[in-house]
Amino acid sequence: IFNNIFEEHPALIKRVIHRALTEVAGRARDISAVQIEAVLNLFELQTGRKRDLIYNMQALRVYEGVRIGIKKEISEEDREDILKKLHFEIKDRDFSQNIPTDLYTKWFDYDKIKYSLNVRFRKEGDYLTVNGQNAKKLLSDYMTNEKIPSDERDMIPLLADGDHILWVVGHRISNYYKVTDETKKIVVAAYNI
Repeated sequence: IFNNIFEEHPALIKRVIHRALTEVAGRARDISAVQIEAVLNLFELQTGRKRDLIYNMQALRVYEGVRIGIKKEISEEDREDILKKLHFEIKDRDFSQNIPTDLYTKWFDYDKIKYSLNVRFRKEGDYLTVNGQNAKKLLSDYMTNEKIPSDERDMIPLLADGDHILWVVGHRISNYYKVTDETKKIVVAAYNI
């Protein structure tokens, strides 16, 4: 449901929300004014706020409005499967090969690794470098600026060196680890979608 819905008559707005809830739930029974008000109130809150609704539904405040869906329970097994899709190897650089430009294969300068490489999900204090001067940006701020939905942020795999993120898979790499003409050894990372 988009933010511009408020250009409509209040009765029509409530009807649209009721219809959206009915479509997602697959039934109209027990979808009451309380449920509709819970969705309406989300429009006044910040992005990322959510409300649990009847029939295992959830309404989530997103940048463009409110998204209604069935709550997804992500098992530990599903989380492990996501991380297993990201793998890397260390190689001598072959200067005859071009640096890959696709979203799911990246090269990094191995000599810049300070600790050890780790495949994981985000945690407090994670950061990446975002320009040639290696200015740090918190990962949480980056995700907010890129408008990555809050319900997806904990499921994006990361390649990390301590708290320094080399790669936010599907999004961007950290400037600090970019391969240069001086790079001798590389980390070749790939995510199998």
